[in-house]
Amino acid sequence: MKKIPHVRIIAVVGGSGAGKSWLVARLGQFLGRQACHVQLDDFYRDRSHLPPGRRRRINFDHPRAIDWTRLEKFLGRCLQGRQTAMPHYEFKTHRVTRRDGWQLRPIVIMEGLWLLRRRRLRRYFDLKLFLDAPANLRCTRRVHRDVAERGFTAASVKQQLA
Repeated sequence: MKKIPHVRIIAVVGGSGAGKSWLVARLGQFLGRQACHVQLDDFYRDRSHLPPGRRRRINFDHPRAIDWTRLEKFLGRCLQGRQTAMPHYEFKTHRVTRRDGWQLRPIVIMEGLWLLRRRRLRRYFDLKLFLDAPANLRCTRRVHRDVAERGFTAASVKQQLA
């Protein structure tokens, strides 16, 4: 497998619904095949072993939901220029699988709420962008996304935000 020299990793951080995905999509359009996209959401811990009622109560807005060890290994391999397996977190089943078709590129754009939470991980990022948006706008966007894309109910999303 071909090694990619000089990989750069960009962190796009902000509250849930701040516009991280939108910005990453625009950057991806601009950079084209030079960039790839990574979501911190795909590094959630596998929860498929939990009963459905307990899964519904998981707070995905808490840093404990993230598998930090797997993320650090992933970022390290990216910086070494080595292709690595990309996890995929399926919100409907709470299972972690492997994302097919993901390829490392010279620019990795990673988005996530907690990307800069751990001091030790900050060194992996060459550029750090923080997006801010009013809380009411973020809440509206979050409810819409979680209902449309993640199979949650509006009531369960609002309860989690409370």
